[in-house]
Amino acid sequence: MNPTAINVVNCGFAWSIVGLAVCGYLLTLKRIGEKWPFWVVLAIGWSCMAIFETLLASGVTVGSVQLTTVWLTSYY
Repeated sequence: MNPTAINVVNCGFAWSIVGLAVCGYLLTLKRIGEKWPFWVVLAIGWSCMAIFETLLASGVTVGSVQLTTVWLTSYY
């Protein structure tokens, strides 16, 4: 696999985790009636990674400082 294909797979995986986190939040809110911040934190962390992977998959060049910043933000 070339790096572009790997970035596309990572992008799809990250956005699917964001979607699952949003669905988890909505289902928890609907069934239990509670707002769990865990789902929000999970969605925000994976969104940072998904946005970065989307930029890489679309061919945007990113410097090492931006790369390190987004990776650290996604592990928040």
